[in-house]
Order: sequence, then structure tokens, then C-alpha cells
Amino acid sequence: MIHFIYGKSGSGKTEKIFSEMERSESRLYLLVPDREAVAAESRTAKLNNAQNADVLTFGRLCNYIFRRYGGLCVDYIGAGAKKLMMRNVMKTLSPALKEYGDVNHFGIFEKMTELRTNCYHDKISP
Repeated sequence: MIHFIYGKSGSGKTEKIFSEMERSESRLYLLVPDREAVAAESRTAKLNNAQNADVLTFGRLCNYIFRRYGGLCVDYIGAGAKKLMMRNVMKTLSPALKEYGDVNHFGIFEKMTELRTNCYHDKISP
């Protein structure tokens, strides 16, 4: 169930929200503007049932939903870092990768990273 609380500044909206949250035993999601996140998280952490509450910002809402229900498509690591990780893996596994020849040149890391990304997008597992 969604509850919207409206009112003028200083009318007690925040107090009402946290009072209701304190009494609730169900899972709670508090949606706040990005600039209010730290204050809301701090206050929520002090509630007796803080383990049942999540503070979400408008910027984090989609990410939260996608993580929970699937469909997350955000890249958290850049292309350069992916290549470095591939380099480390291939260097470690180089004795078993004789078919690839010399795994010490950067071009192969880029090709393997691209291949891995394509397999992932096409849902091809190892």
C-alpha cells in the first residue's frame, strides 16, 4: 500500500512518517529526494524496526527494483578495468591456454573481454 503525505513546511509530515514507521510491522520503503537520503537513513536506523525499512532515493529506485526483481543493466566497471581483470585471469590461467598462444599482448585481452561481454548479453554460459 502506498501512502502519500502532503503538507506545508513545518506541519509535522516527517514526524508522522517516522511515527507510522515505528508502529508498523510490515516491510517499509521510504522514498525521499536524493538530498534528504542521509538524514532519512540516519533517522530510520534509530527505529526499533529498522531492519524492516529501506530508504530509497528517486535516483536509486530503479536500481533497487532491478536488483531485487531482475533486469539490472548498469555497468559498474569501465572497459579498461574489465580488460585488466581479463588480463589477470588470463595470466593466471596461461599454462592452460596454449591454444591462444602468447597471452602477454594487450590485444588479446580486449578481444576476450569483448567475447565475454557478447556471451553474457546472449545468455551463453561457460
